[in-house]
Amino acid sequence: MSQSIFVMNAEGELTRMEPTRYDSEDDLQALVASHPELLGVTDASEILLVRREQAVSDSEDGSARWSLDHLFVTRDAVPVLVEVKRASDTRIRREVVGQMMDYAANGVAYWPIEQIRASFEREYEEQGIDPAIQISQFLGEDTDEESFWEQVEANLRAGRIRMLFVADQIPSELARIVEFLNEHMGPEVLAVEIQPYQGGDGLRTLVPRLIGNTERAQAKKATRHSGPRMSREEWLNDKVAPLGAAVVAEFENAVRVIESLGADYINVTVSNGSLFSEFRNSKGKSVYVFNILHNRVQINFGYTSNLPGLKSEQTRTEFLSRFEEAVGPLSTGNIKGYPCFPNEALSVPDRREAFEAVAKDFIEKALEVEI
Repeated sequence: MSQSIFVMNAEGELTRMEPTRYDSEDDLQALVASHPELLGVTDASEILLVRREQAVSDSEDGSARWSLDHLFVTRDAVPVLVEVKRASDTRIRREVVGQMMDYAANGVAYWPIEQIRASFEREYEEQGIDPAIQISQFLGEDTDEESFWEQVEANLRAGRIRMLFVADQIPSELARIVEFLNEHMGPEVLAVEIQPYQGGDGLRTLVPRLIGNTERAQAKKATRHSGPRMSREEWLNDKVAPLGAAVVAEFENAVRVIESLGADYINVTVSNGSLFSEFRNSKGKSVYVFNILHNRVQINFGYTSNLPGLKSEQTRTEFLSRFEEAVGPLSTGNIKGYPCFPNEALSVPDRREAFEAVAKDFIEKALEVEI
């Protein structure tokens, strides 16, 4: 058990704070969710909760096999996986490391970005908070939401993640494992000890301690970037071709369909996360209506919702229903979000024709200008 600490007030008087324990693991989880700055990020504005109890599958089409305690993202779009245990839980010594490796390996492989977005939206809707306002406040005016989520996906697919083990006390066995992993793995692996202390009059002090960020680990960790923007051919070869001929055929067909709608330009995004389609209105302004990923088409309601022809929620709701009727269920019903559908839907003639009819009307509305 840790020793006592002392808090000194402005008059120089000391208050003894005695080490205590959390009543339950859920108390510590709730504390981390509400105050993520305790995780070692200097400011709460630099990290955002995506979801508590984030589902993790062990196959692309599998149901949730595990549940990660917390999924966060940082301002620079790095996913942060957090697993919480109390020191009294014997699993904190070795079993928790295996758990985290399962979550990380399968999350990197099987978390589609639309699932992460849906989890984020559900988390804040359950709290009675508008997800669109939450992400807008987090990113500020300098960062585009679409680009941010693309970079989250790019980091996830490249394994650029952070794994954090959180407890009231980190045992020496776990500390040694974390230091070893952080020195020898590409992803950042750290432990955070958040020891609570209790004083008189209900005064409570929390003392976070970061473990694993040794000087040797810091020396080995080079800054990693997504690299220069790829060409379309490079993107196809790198992102799509490894998935097989059928996926390539569906992807190329989706690109042809979007091109046939009159796109002025289709190219790879700066983050190399997807292809964007650019349409230009009568004033020459670029409007980005659809993005095409390796296995899905994304409808950019989030981007277009501020455009003159699509400001009306009723209009966007009607288009959402029409798109669903055309191509089947979408990944989200958020009319301020980025719903997706599988590329394979556009390989079915009836669905492709139905999509094209809706898409033409949607593009027409997106290209309207203020009179």
